[in-house]
Amino acid sequence: ASRIAAPLHLRVLLMDTRDRSASNLHDKVFSLRGIASNILASGITVDYDKPVERVYTDYAKYQLKIRPDLRVLSAVEAQHRTVSTLRLPSWVPDWTQHNSVGGVLNRYYRFAPTKLFRAASASKPRLTIDGRSDIICLEGMRLDTVTSLIRVKSLLTTKSSNSFSLMETQLREIAANIMSLKTYPFTGETAWKAFFRTMTADRTALSPRIDETYRAKYLATFGNWNLDDDELGYSFPATAWTGVLESISTMINNMHMFLTEQGYLGIGHRGFQVGDVVCIFSGGEVPFLLQPELCRDGTWKFHSECYVHGVMDGEAMLNLEEHRLEKFWIK
Repeated sequence: ASRIAAPLHLRVLLMDTRDRSASNLHDKVFSLRGIASNILASGITVDYDKPVERVYTDYAKYQLKIRPDLRVLSAVEAQHRTVSTLRLPSWVPDWTQHNSVGGVLNRYYRFAPTKLFRAASASKPRLTIDGRSDIICLEGMRLDTVTSLIRVKSLLTTKSSNSFSLMETQLREIAANIMSLKTYPFTGETAWKAFFRTMTADRTALSPRIDETYRAKYLATFGNWNLDDDELGYSFPATAWTGVLESISTMINNMHMFLTEQGYLGIGHRGFQVGDVVCIFSGGEVPFLLQPELCRDGTWKFHSECYVHGVMDGEAMLNLEEHRLEKFWIK
């Protein structure tokens, strides 16, 4: 069988087949062996006597070993744990469950190549995989702690019609109620703009991250508007917000926003709690949310990827001293 290009492995072979059915759950991984690249195929040993959990866990370990990023962790969706029958380590994706409609954050297809998320800057993964257990150790920095949850979907829902609404005046009012400062301290932007970019993980047609060729071809109705325009002193026309509104419900589905102790704004998969920790792991394209394990043995439970405004381009990792890196043991 012919082999597909390596850069598409995870997204095409696993993410894009996640919504497909398999009569045998082992085949969510095993069936890809014939079309995977040689290096990926060599990590799949077909053995139907293994428990499904073992197959998925071993393959996640293999992905972490061979890839120069932590992208497999972004395939973990917290809401899957409430419906899945599998008992997987918290950091292992459940391939029996469908993709969320919002999709994963990293390598977003609309972004210009120079605007992809790189929260850990140019660093490489630093991890240890325990061969005797399913605990992994990731090195990185503890960015901050979640201090409040923001149920953004309810904030944008009109009670009378149970529908979404979105206008700049509305965003300004919401941001003013949530944030104590008029300017977001980590980017220098106005508070409402930082709130909007966080709420949508900076993925709308108004984002300055969007590739201009893509914008011209598929988003022509937005003209040349982007979120840098408000620095010029005028508001977006209503037509711009109408177009954005069409994708908002998808982007915030099963998501909650949060504020951290230092004032960072973020958004992550629903189910995280006050006290959870935002981490940036070496080699990671996006930050991640961790929850302390109740057993208090120093291990952590992996929750999900997240977006944190003002750190997605490696800002927090700049000039980070070596001794500030921590080891996080994740079950």
